[in-house]
Amino acid sequence: MKYIKFLMTMCAAAFAFVGCTADIEQRQLVSEEEFTAPVLAEVGDILVDGDHKNETVVFNCTPARFGQPVQIRYVVTLALGGKTTDLAMSYTPSISVTKNDINGAVVNGLEVAANESAEVGAYVTAYVGDSDIHSAPSNTVYFNVATYKASLRTIQLVGDFCNWGNDGMSPVAMWETDGGTNVYSGIYDLTGSNGQFKFLTPDWTGYDKFDSVSSGVEDVDGDNHNFQVTPGAYRITVNMSAKSVEVVSVPNLVIIGGWDGWAVAITMVYDSESNVWTSQDPVDTAGSDVKYLFRLNDDWTAKLGGGTELGENLPEGVSEAYQLVDGGADIDMPAGKWYVKLYADRTPCLVEYVAAE
Repeated sequence: MKYIKFLMTMCAAAFAFVGCTADIEQRQLVSEEEFTAPVLAEVGDILVDGDHKNETVVFNCTPARFGQPVQIRYVVTLALGGKTTDLAMSYTPSISVTKNDINGAVVNGLEVAANESAEVGAYVTAYVGDSDIHSAPSNTVYFNVATYKASLRTIQLVGDFCNWGNDGMSPVAMWETDGGTNVYSGIYDLTGSNGQFKFLTPDWTGYDKFDSVSSGVEDVDGDNHNFQVTPGAYRITVNMSAKSVEVVSVPNLVIIGGWDGWAVAITMVYDSESNVWTSQDPVDTAGSDVKYLFRLNDDWTAKLGGGTELGENLPEGVSEAYQLVDGGADIDMPAGKWYVKLYADRTPCLVEYVAAE
């Protein structure tokens, strides 16, 4: 009995020591006013075009200081006319970024038109590891960026939902939200699986660790970077520059419209091999144009609308499709009897009408 009490006392002392050590380490960080911010070196003008898109630009800064040796995360932010966008991060004070990613950040984050030039500012903020504790921003350096219209890229989403690309099934493509953003998004149904997935390059190389992952997403295999969620339908968005993964539940993907007075929703059925959602039943507009939307949940706070015609980057075998956006307006459906297909491997999504027999 005395031996047990001795062990309990020693364990309690050990836990107390660990706690005290953590407190001491926390206290060893100097006050925020004494943090040493990084100093960013000058950056030359950047020309981005199809021939130079894969060239690398390096943002070099002096090391930050927080009063004790800690892992430091450096984040480069671009700024223009009151707008800012985070460009890239690194755990060293030398941050390498491709010209293509810079182009995407300037065009999509700072809203500079493609094939135009603008003087852009850049600064670096240093963070303690993955925490929110940070230094003051560095000095801002200015340089000209000549942009171009980048082509959309894809990565691959693979998981149990497509049998990990085995037995004749293929990984699903995830398209960029816009050319050069390095942000990829789509809606996928993981209901009939164990909810595991991962991201691959087009040549099947796995991506490195992600630093920010949505709540409810478990990293079940840190070495292989496999993620797991509760089986269901989700919108999955991955930002390769920021190394972040966002997963949002899609509890009810249906098509609903004026063909019956917006009364009955038609379920969209998922094909995991092609990542195409198809209306379970055909929509009959009874000889007249009607309006409709895709609803992603029961309370209408998530929906797809719009209807902009798109003539490029169409799925194979599709001659005409319409581009949809989050929260978009009611869509006009042409007269006829259609199966409606939703290509959700991209954001904005695409919709196609296929004549029903």
